[in-house]
Amino acid sequence: SLEYVENKTQEICLAVVQQYGNALRYVENQTHQICLAAIQVNGVSCIHIKFELFDYDEYIYMMYVAIFKSSNFNNIKKCFCKLNRWGSNENNF
Repeated sequence: SLEYVENKTQEICLAVVQQYGNALRYVENQTHQICLAAIQVNGVSCIHIKFELFDYDEYIYMMYVAIFKSSNFNNIKKCFCKLNRWGSNENNF
């Protein structure tokens, strides 16, 4: 499991999340590429995105990808709730 890997390079993290999207929870240095790869495998893995690392537009794009890749709307809803905590008054989901 990625949880026990000491030297988590971007390449290793990307390879793992491309197989197991939920491994995103163990990626310390999340990038746009790694997060998108994870949610393309498993849309529900969006709940593990460290939203504070991305600007608003990047995060919204990832959420739209997650919606189309997931059948579990309750977990997608959790991702949008993160947006509300982010401080956006314009988007009340």
